[in-house]
Amino acid sequence: MTWDSIDTAPDKTADPQGPCRGAIDLAHASAFELGNLHVEPALRRMSGPLGTQSVEPKVMQVFLAFAQQPGTILSRDDLMATCWNGRIVGDASINRILSLLRATLREVAGEVPWIETIPKVGYRLLTTGEDAEDETQAPATVNEMPESSSRLSGKDRPFPAWTRSLFAAAVLAVAAVTLTAWLARGRDAANTDTLLIAPMTERSDGFFARGFEEEMRRELAHCTGIRIIGNRGMEDPKDNTSSLLELGRRLGAGFVMRGQLVRTGSRIYLDGSVTNAASGEQVWKARVATSQSLVDDLPRRVANEICSALGGGAPPAPAGKRQGIDKSTYSLYLSALGMIRSRDPDRMEDARHVLQTIVARQQTFSEGWSALAKAEFLLASCNAVDDDRKMRLEAAEHARHAITLDAGNAEAHAVLGSLDRTPQLRLQHLRRATELAPDNAEAWLWLANELSQQGRFKQGLDAIIQSHNVDPTWRRSAQASTAADSLGMIDLADRIDQETIQASTDPAQQNMAQAWMALRHGNWTGFVRAADQAAIDGTQGEMFERNRYSLVARAYLGLLPRPKAPPASPAGMTRYILAGQAPTREDLKRSGISPSEFWCYYLGIGITPIIYLNERRGAEMLSLWRNTFATPQEFRDKAHACNGDPLIFVHMAPYLMLASREMQDPLFANLVQTEAVKIVSSTQNQTHVPAGFLVDQARLAAVSGDRKTAIEKLESGIRQGWPQVDMITQAPFIGTLFDDPAFSAIANDPRFRGLALKLATDRERARASLSAPLQ
Repeated sequence: MTWDSIDTAPDKTADPQGPCRGAIDLAHASAFELGNLHVEPALRRMSGPLGTQSVEPKVMQVFLAFAQQPGTILSRDDLMATCWNGRIVGDASINRILSLLRATLREVAGEVPWIETIPKVGYRLLTTGEDAEDETQAPATVNEMPESSSRLSGKDRPFPAWTRSLFAAAVLAVAAVTLTAWLARGRDAANTDTLLIAPMTERSDGFFARGFEEEMRRELAHCTGIRIIGNRGMEDPKDNTSSLLELGRRLGAGFVMRGQLVRTGSRIYLDGSVTNAASGEQVWKARVATSQSLVDDLPRRVANEICSALGGGAPPAPAGKRQGIDKSTYSLYLSALGMIRSRDPDRMEDARHVLQTIVARQQTFSEGWSALAKAEFLLASCNAVDDDRKMRLEAAEHARHAITLDAGNAEAHAVLGSLDRTPQLRLQHLRRATELAPDNAEAWLWLANELSQQGRFKQGLDAIIQSHNVDPTWRRSAQASTAADSLGMIDLADRIDQETIQASTDPAQQNMAQAWMALRHGNWTGFVRAADQAAIDGTQGEMFERNRYSLVARAYLGLLPRPKAPPASPAGMTRYILAGQAPTREDLKRSGISPSEFWCYYLGIGITPIIYLNERRGAEMLSLWRNTFATPQEFRDKAHACNGDPLIFVHMAPYLMLASREMQDPLFANLVQTEAVKIVSSTQNQTHVPAGFLVDQARLAAVSGDRKTAIEKLESGIRQGWPQVDMITQAPFIGTLFDDPAFSAIANDPRFRGLALKLATDRERARASLSAPLQ
């Protein structure tokens, strides 16, 4: 879990009357033009170059509030005054209307006009786009069947800047596979049956293009003999064809596809081509067209064309699950898919509201239900909603309903595989998802996460490497290197990072791969510099995440100055804890963090127990913990829901035991120990175990009085690269082994002292290499 969720709450200090004071009466509002948009308020109708839509009365009222003063910022209070007659309504009601308005504007007018969010202030209507271009004119007639044709003129354009924001996500600690398994992939030579799909473009709605691309990829996944390589880490194809072909060759792709969607009037068509990456010869070039009323069949038609051109077996006929889906609903659905793919919390919230409307209209639309479930799951996972537990339950219910409608819905299986309360069922759903959609890198990543959480480390690393194989441009799949790193597989980890540097077109991702390689080989200066540069090059969410890596490294080396006062925000709590200070209950309240959120946070679990105990605040820590969780099992369940790693309980257990003993509560200490030993026992058959988990077992053994096991596990963890490999895990290590109260019982053991002194020496050497503390 991260604490950098975007705050869109209204500024309560603003003038409650705001710039708009009069209530809006639709019946007496005249029709008007706004750019390429014709608006008829009394009829609740908007018309633009892409079509006509009728809207709810409240949607039209809100639009008129903005249209009266384009560019003027309106707060939520302003909207309530003009559109809800001054009645106070919840954020959810306003969010729903804004989402429907944005979706309608996209559907009828394209990219402008647009409702822009001004964080912590309000919203405004934009009627121009600074990088807007004239629409490329479509030909007067387009054949219904695909035909060979020259490409459209005009430049490809990128998505607007606000679509590129990604939220930070929890990082996996997975493990285990051999180097031979990696080499067996055989990616050194191009595979003639492998297709790289460059991100598609559409001049009026980039979200629609990404959604269309998702659907086409799903259809192509059923084409026998063709393997799809993902493109989540690629920007829009602004580069020329030769650059894309070079990228395809680096990724081992035999073919590269480019495509541009154009919607004009009642028509929609795709200009596409597939080129042999080695020879540069075009093997397919066509304009595939249809009427907008039949847009739901276009992804399949394009997939059939490409499949046939590459000599693959045709995808199976549709199962009829979209039967009765109208053009408007399906187009909105594609735009919602694109918004979900953006991973921006605001856009995913828009997608959620759009999808709620879609499934209300089309209750048998399985793909609509699964997309809604995914939007809800991701929003809950990035802490972008008030009640994440409630939203997870809703996501699971909607995913189950989607599977009831269509048992072959891979996306629904993937979501349910991350949410079901039963570990066996989670694995069943995730494995089914990867069977149904083997080119879904995200499903493979979620499977890797679940396998590692269940202590199946070898299978976990196999799955995350498969995720990397499917989409080496995606930054999340690059975590395969850190998974290998945690097992001490240096050569394998280096190879993955080197491939990421070659494959990625994202400078931030390339810099992070350089950072991991530097840290792996003891170059702390190189690590911090590369991680800092990656933060500068990345999105807002990535900046937080990569700054955290640099902060953790500096904290481990003792280079963070102590803050003068407790923080008043969640973001400030990160630096506060890393500087060696544990918050009080009042500190948490002041910074807006609940106790349950605190114990979900990787630093809350990873670092603060050591600080509490060293400051003789064990009773305070235990009170904070026991007031949040009734039993150790409840903590395990919560850990799975909020930070995705129930094994973290083994890390927390020694400190809970020490605090319980300090409070003269041996019964609770024994209860915690029993639960932790049970988790460790479930992983004993694994031949490879992550370094951090080995050290957690060493702590548990030391507190339990098993000196021999404690030393052996600690030695094994250090051999596999601990503590460096824990720079990105749920429980990073700060300070020295001598500072860790879990090892106090064996502190005088010669073997322990030898290990501790060596780490302390290495730490001082690294500290000297970073000559200045963080400014």
